[in-house]
Amino acid sequence: MLAQTGLVTAMVISLNGQWLLGTDPGNVGRDEQWWKAPTPEAKPTKVPWIIQDAFPGYHGVAWYWRDFEAPANPHPKGRTLLRFWAVDYKADVWLNDQPVGGHEGGETPFVLDVTDAVHVGTNRLAVRVLNPTHEPIDGIVLNETPHRNKALPYGAGSAWDQGGIIDDVELILAPQVRLSGLYAKPDTATGVIHIEATVTNASAASVAATLACSVAPAASGEALDTTTVHGTLPPGESTVKASVRVGEPHLWDLNDPFLYRVTARIEGRGVRSENGDGATSADEMSVRCGFRDFRFEDGFFRLNGRRIYLRCSHTGNCCPVGLEMPVDPDWLRRDLLNVKVMGFNAIRWIAGIPKRYQLDLCDEIGLMVYEENYASWCMGDSPKMAERFDRSFREMILRDRNHPSVVIWGMLNETPDGPVFRHAAAALALVRSLDDTRMALLNSGRWDSHGGGLGGLEVWRNTDREDPCVTHNPTDRHLVGLGIDWAPGNLAFHPGRNGEYAVVRFTAPAAGEYAIDVRFRTIAQHATTDVHVIAAGKPLFDGLINVGDGGPECTHAGRVNLKKGETIDFACGYGNGNYGADTTALTPVITSASGEKWDAAEQFSIASNPNGVWSYGVLPPGEKPDVSAFQLFPSGECVGSFGALSNPGSDEWEDVLSDQHIYPRVPHTADIIQQLRTTSGGENPVFISEYGIGSAVDLVRVTRHYEWLGAEHAEDARYYRSCLDRFMADWEAWKLEDTFDSPEAYFAACLAKMADQRALGFNAIRSNPNVVAHSLTGTVDQGMTG
Repeated sequence: MLAQTGLVTAMVISLNGQWLLGTDPGNVGRDEQWWKAPTPEAKPTKVPWIIQDAFPGYHGVAWYWRDFEAPANPHPKGRTLLRFWAVDYKADVWLNDQPVGGHEGGETPFVLDVTDAVHVGTNRLAVRVLNPTHEPIDGIVLNETPHRNKALPYGAGSAWDQGGIIDDVELILAPQVRLSGLYAKPDTATGVIHIEATVTNASAASVAATLACSVAPAASGEALDTTTVHGTLPPGESTVKASVRVGEPHLWDLNDPFLYRVTARIEGRGVRSENGDGATSADEMSVRCGFRDFRFEDGFFRLNGRRIYLRCSHTGNCCPVGLEMPVDPDWLRRDLLNVKVMGFNAIRWIAGIPKRYQLDLCDEIGLMVYEENYASWCMGDSPKMAERFDRSFREMILRDRNHPSVVIWGMLNETPDGPVFRHAAAALALVRSLDDTRMALLNSGRWDSHGGGLGGLEVWRNTDREDPCVTHNPTDRHLVGLGIDWAPGNLAFHPGRNGEYAVVRFTAPAAGEYAIDVRFRTIAQHATTDVHVIAAGKPLFDGLINVGDGGPECTHAGRVNLKKGETIDFACGYGNGNYGADTTALTPVITSASGEKWDAAEQFSIASNPNGVWSYGVLPPGEKPDVSAFQLFPSGECVGSFGALSNPGSDEWEDVLSDQHIYPRVPHTADIIQQLRTTSGGENPVFISEYGIGSAVDLVRVTRHYEWLGAEHAEDARYYRSCLDRFMADWEAWKLEDTFDSPEAYFAACLAKMADQRALGFNAIRSNPNVVAHSLTGTVDQGMTG
């Protein structure tokens, strides 16, 4: 409140601190009206924080309660609001026994008008939080929500399924006419800052109002330009546009992150405060912004027109005890300072939006941001998929679009073709309606097979995902994507992630002798498969591609007698059990005794399955392929092309960049190093948006860290403790003390070895002239992946 200046603005009161928290495993709280009082077993907890600290391992419904004191609203006919900056995942809110609203979505803010429920004096606030599981609760299941890669039960490489009130809670005493949003959009070409003020008129009638805007350097504060807009505001929410100008704007840059502050004040004319001094009742909001232009042009990323090599690392904000909530907020700030000092110029928040204070720091230190949200990864299809996806993106962009450090909106990460991918590709229109000033990247790693280099690829597969599959390149050019290079005419297959075999089948049109000639050859980086030839259900040949003694190719030639309708099956499994880019080309040619020849590559078709003597399908996982369980692939299509990115102002996915993920085997062999040095994207330059290798978690040091925090009870602490116990059993069984002085010395040796490997791969990537950007895995250990 600024009454001494003749202006009374909104008052913000923090409701952070100690609350009570109770679990509701039977989901009976609403029926039993738990909003009226805390349950007897409720525990004190802090807000913001997570449910799982007070109740480790619990997931489902939980309730929060808090009593607070509310002063009188000084604004005539003013409104009292509750603002939750984030509740993961679904919130329902009661104030003084009255339901006042809720929100679905785990990362973004929402505001509830509680004017009719709040009292001057003591109030009771109750919040029911749904932390989804695999069992439906209110029709909601974890994998159908925006949830990143949260997993139940937890496993290394996943994210914890934490939930709760995870950001600030505030009580706001606002005037009847208030600012509910402010967007400042600088134009580097003109020096104009275009302003969109979202204004809420809470009265039932139109109100005459004045919007005053100004711009100043954020550090010094002297006004450079001001403007005033007069108008009439209808009831409800509306947008008022204005603009201010900066002569010769100082650009935001990596080593000179210059910031401006735009301030807006809305005043309903004739509305006076009720504090007796005749001060004007108004609302004011300010945001920081910066002049900068970031785009991909002429084969390179460019900041303010200058070519740069994008050096990025990605983070999931993984923290001990609080999981995505740090015990000390400085930890997450320190990560960013370390990244900047190490020479990175960008940070990617993978499938989860950053903390607000992290973006503020990136603005201030000149660190570019590539931002995704929970909907960007692992969200399953459902009747509400589109609604949930769009809400996640809309609310992320609305929250963060003023930050000059944010230069990329990431739509997806490692998402195969299917309803979610196709909806995300179509959602570019939504992004552009909210922000046309930033680059958008479609699908980090391009698991969708719709990369610009794959346009024209023919595929047989299941309808729900891309693998297992049989593919064919009918074009006269190399099709390159997903780390795979299909030469013209290549027929290939890929196993399934669960161990399914992909199959090309020949069915004998008549009884007789048939000659078989087939070559299997990897066309993917680091492919490791097992390949098989089976005739009339009996194995003829088993080979290995890059597994054991197997090299990059193998062949089989032989003869077999078949009855009419018996089959020859060519099958591909995933070799070493490590699912990845395991695409293997094959050239099956079958010749009858009379000389009739059938060539699987030349005769491939997506028109029908079976296709003459050929058919394409899948076998279930198993130690050996069981051809009696063969099932036809139901879906055949020619891959259309979606480019990797959309530049600022563009409403199309542009085919100008090859987006790849590379996770090679360790130790790096000479072949792997050569592949890193020569990886290409066909005609397009390469963005290695993920490269990484594993490392060792120093389990001794980590478990001591939890002891130092007094948090041995935490879910992740117990997980690490179990890993350490298993390690120590191996230490004794393998007599490792004969080689290492201590477990700590063993882990130190592991970390040093892997650091050498990481440097080896990193240097190979830097030497590759096709690579124009990289992002390394990861800033900190992602989901205990190490």
